[in-house]
Amino acid sequence: MTCVFQNLKQIIDKICLEKTSVKEEIIAKCDASYVSPKFADKFDISANHAMIIASNMRENPNQIAENIIENLKKHEFSENIADIQNISGFINIKMQDKFWQKIALSVMKDQNYGFENIGKGEIVNVEYVSANPTGPMHIGHARGAVYGDIIANLLQKCGFSVIREYYINDAGAQIDKVISSVQFRIKQVINNDFSENLPDKCYPGEYVIDCAKAAIEKFGKDAQNADLRKFIIDYMMSLIKEDLAKLGVYHSVFTSEQAITDANLVEKAVSVLKEKGLIYTGILEKPKHDSNKEWEDREQLLFASSKFGDESDRAIQKSDGSWAYFTPDIAYHFDKFNRGARKMILVLGADHKGYKKRICAAVSAISDSLASVDVKLCELVNFVKNGAPVKMSKRAGNFLTLSDVLDEIDPQILRFFLITKKCDTVVDFDFEKVLEQSKENPIFYIQYANSRCNSLIAKAKTEGFDMPSDFEAFARLINHPKQIEILAKIGQFPRLISHCAKNAEPHLVATYLIDLVGAFHSLWNIADFRFIDKNNQDQTKANLVFIACVQQIIKSCLDLFGVRVMEKM
Repeated sequence: MTCVFQNLKQIIDKICLEKTSVKEEIIAKCDASYVSPKFADKFDISANHAMIIASNMRENPNQIAENIIENLKKHEFSENIADIQNISGFINIKMQDKFWQKIALSVMKDQNYGFENIGKGEIVNVEYVSANPTGPMHIGHARGAVYGDIIANLLQKCGFSVIREYYINDAGAQIDKVISSVQFRIKQVINNDFSENLPDKCYPGEYVIDCAKAAIEKFGKDAQNADLRKFIIDYMMSLIKEDLAKLGVYHSVFTSEQAITDANLVEKAVSVLKEKGLIYTGILEKPKHDSNKEWEDREQLLFASSKFGDESDRAIQKSDGSWAYFTPDIAYHFDKFNRGARKMILVLGADHKGYKKRICAAVSAISDSLASVDVKLCELVNFVKNGAPVKMSKRAGNFLTLSDVLDEIDPQILRFFLITKKCDTVVDFDFEKVLEQSKENPIFYIQYANSRCNSLIAKAKTEGFDMPSDFEAFARLINHPKQIEILAKIGQFPRLISHCAKNAEPHLVATYLIDLVGAFHSLWNIADFRFIDKNNQDQTKANLVFIACVQQIIKSCLDLFGVRVMEKM
């Protein structure tokens, strides 16, 4: 079965095209979606066709709605409809129970229920983490790492060809700084003298000493004078990869900024923009705020990014002739484009807000608008323990590492909590609360729901009830109003997944799952409801089919999040 909402939309689309003079481009704007909360107790689905058509054709929406309803009642689909009403131009529909019972059958027949092939092999480049190779993973990068990884999972399950990319920022001043830090520590290690204070421009932390010891082991006592650049970058990247692996985050492609520069791709990208007439020499107007450190009162090489939605044009070259910070990023995204990516997703920290419009402009400009980039900004996570902010790590020196957090918290728990809110919302992570075994702890409540499913199935088996093989016969017997309500929620799952994949919003799946298991748990509060009834074998078997449906959705969501399902609590 295709998405309930998409199926109904297609039926009403066809009615409108056959019975009215409306054009297809107007119909394409119409939708069938969840009913407004105001009417959720009476209806399941709402279609806005009449409203869209009326606004474009200057006609009465109520009259259009009544005509659509009249024709929909003649359609074979009407046998699934219990009630249909025009409410202020919106077509509100209540489905019969048998329609939602068919959802149970669809779930049981398809282990991938909800994940339709909307991507059809389209390449999507998802770049996430891309932390500077200057030390172990900062916990601040964890949210973007999880968010990007789950977006990639979601797209992949929906038929997209996903490139999971990490951009190694190995060509900037921060690399020179970490090299100097390691060289300083090499001298101290060789002399076994740590009395000299660390220079202000050096990175603190025990990991720098460990790197220095590894360099000495490889290069000997002359390590301080060796060409350490590649060795140090590789060492730091190994720390980052190790930390990410603990979190269950992996990448398929690692691209080096230095390699982009060495291949003259920056010059090539600038040349392409020049050919398009988008590079010129001029003086930028001084920004209203003085915090823009990139502004210089001089004639310089500029990229006409304002033509593509940016707030102003951007300098691409510094006064000393070197490229501006932004310019290699243009080349890098041009490289992504040349590797086949027409759709790109870039997960960054909230401190990159000012960067969003310019990189979107650059991708549009250099690809002739054939490619686009969706920039997702991840806000801060406040880690709290015993009511106070968690202190910095001794190993890192001046920040809390991902490894420190994972020493205390299961990565499965961390992954789930980091995806429960929209990425641009600040999240508070309380070490005590995430370990609570109560319904206030969403991951516990979800795992408990799955455990309850297993317990019911096991108990039914001991009493002589196996999972029926004739799903269709017993799906028809799922009839308690609360069960029908839950099946209707499951019917929403394909549309939800499609929306989340198209808009890179995986947090909505977490919200949905929390709501679904909440409804499932509420069945235990209904006095006249029993999952297992020895005196009603058919109803018990129908309930087993229902349980299996709920359990499959739970497992599908947790699998998407990269969270293992706990069979017992």
